[in-house]
Amino acid sequence: MIDNKLEIELGLKELSPIERVYNNPTKFNLKGIPKINQTSELVEFVISHDGMALKQISKKLITIELCKKAVSQNGLALEYVPEKYVSEEICNIAVNRNGRAIEFVPQNMITKDMVKNAVTFYLGRTLVEGERLSEWNKYPIAYIPMAL
Repeated sequence: MIDNKLEIELGLKELSPIERVYNNPTKFNLKGIPKINQTSELVEFVISHDGMALKQISKKLITIELCKKAVSQNGLALEYVPEKYVSEEICNIAVNRNGRAIEFVPQNMITKDMVKNAVTFYLGRTLVEGERLSEWNKYPIAYIPMAL
């Protein structure tokens, strides 16, 4: 039987967790799928929409390519990249996507170019409503080693 969209929209029929993920591919919805039921296709689809979903993915499905996609979608996903996949290349991708990602770059991998990109990212930003200037100014400077 084909589901009626109206039934779903009115809340008369619940979507399965997998249907919810495909309708709204986010870290939150992926969390509802047991890791044993995750597939490569499913996690790649979610990562292409929400890089932060890397946190919810079964370790068996995480690859270097998936990590690159995650940080390309959201640089802050670098926080969830397994240590064995952290490389200067992935760190550069992450920082170029979001300067705040420098917080998650191992100190020994931070380069002058990475610092320049992180600072440039923040110089180009504008303060959003509710964001305090004191919090905004600490990035990325707080994570740059003094030796650079």
